[in-house]
Amino acid sequence: MDIPTKVEQLLKPAGPEALARARAPAEKLKQYLSLQLNQAIARGKKIKQELSNFNYDEENGKRLAEANEILETIGDRTNREHKEFDDLIRAGQMFEQYLLVAKQVVTSISAASDAMRRILTEMAKPDADFQCVYEQWLPIEAKIFQDLTDDFRKSYEEQFASARNSFQSLLQVNLDYQFARQNAESSRRH
Repeated sequence: MDIPTKVEQLLKPAGPEALARARAPAEKLKQYLSLQLNQAIARGKKIKQELSNFNYDEENGKRLAEANEILETIGDRTNREHKEFDDLIRAGQMFEQYLLVAKQVVTSISAASDAMRRILTEMAKPDADFQCVYEQWLPIEAKIFQDLTDDFRKSYEEQFASARNSFQSLLQVNLDYQFARQNAESSRRH
């Protein structure tokens, strides 16, 4: 039952004048709630799209499915009575589930970011062991790939291939440097 109908039922005993005075604000409230609901649905669709790029553990997979189901239910404005207030409450429940799922993504991204920061710090050292740095990078890359869906991962394949190639070049240059340094030290001794 929508808000104007609820208002009519509540004010019917008060008479037609009270009912007439209450209809306009009730209709404005209904329009406002409808606008808020439409905005919540639009935000929910954007969040759903963003969160669909990642893989989740079982618990968060269920949360995401539940939130997506709520979005579909409140987003289907056809063939059912519009219950803006109830649907706004459901939208709140949807956003709570999306928030819990997003926390997994943020935690994973933060961990990868922290690990990459440590790698960059290590690489900045004058005596950096680039082989060790590369070995630290490999599990980070694997974890990132594990967290991304296949479609989303494909969009980043080129960047990760570039990172792998850069590491290979860095390792080769470092190896050449080590050999040159050893040769120079050897030449100085003789």
